[in-house]
Amino acid sequence: MIERKTGISGREVVTLIDNQQKADNYRILKARLRKALTNGFWFEACMIEYAIIEDRTSSILQHCCICKNAYDSNKLLSNKLRSIKHQIEKGHPVISKKVGIDLITEIIDWKEERNEIVHRSCNHTYDDVTVKNIAEKGNDLTRRLINDSRKISDYYKK
Repeated sequence: MIERKTGISGREVVTLIDNQQKADNYRILKARLRKALTNGFWFEACMIEYAIIEDRTSSILQHCCICKNAYDSNKLLSNKLRSIKHQIEKGHPVISKKVGIDLITEIIDWKEERNEIVHRSCNHTYDDVTVKNIAEKGNDLTRRLINDSRKISDYYKK
């Protein structure tokens, strides 16, 4: 299903997939993530983790009606994380009960580490151990965020 509409900025916003396709994409991404982690493809693992974290934070904001079109590509991950953290701190009736502030803080820290290693990869000595640690930490955070975002989705399905 392709839905086209004009966004606030006047640009066309296109929704490319339905929920079944999204579920299929997640199966593929999770399989690729396992393969990347098993075979030492740390940068690929980090990229997949980042993409999943982007999607799950958008899902949280969308389900809780915090942000119009949380899936818009102009929405930065740092802003989404900051918004979720703010909602937890102010006691949002759903987010504060379903998502841990420690998890969001850990994701913010991980994102900074991941960005640093990615953006300096060509200009510094490659450190496989550091990149591996970032990828493995990202996998743990991704798994936890998927679980927390599922709690929110399940809450709104009731």
